[in-house]
Amino acid sequence: MKQGIILLFLLLGCIYGIQAQDSTVNVGDEFTIQQPEGNQFNHLDFPRPNFLIKKGILPDYKSLAGIRVVVADVSTDREGHQVATLQPVNRKQYFRHYREVTAHVGEALQSGELSR
Repeated sequence: MKQGIILLFLLLGCIYGIQAQDSTVNVGDEFTIQQPEGNQFNHLDFPRPNFLIKKGILPDYKSLAGIRVVVADVSTDREGHQVATLQPVNRKQYFRHYREVTAHVGEALQSGELSR
């Protein structure tokens, strides 16, 4: 009985360790932006619609789905979350004015806003 419990804890520890290693992001990693749930992204820091409207741009976040992005910089914020600066692979701009966007990588991967 004790061996079964120890084996169970070892398996759970290995599974948790594999998941923790998967969430690390390095410069040069590529991701794909996925369709957000609802109308806006929660973990990708795109500009708010009112800023886009002031510049004469219609905020169409659905058009961002499927864009391949590369990690240009990785840092850590005050809460200890990993924040990455993302640039499009094709070197185009988001909404004609923004060359890069920041993202909370772990939360974006879990919510499905980014995929590998």
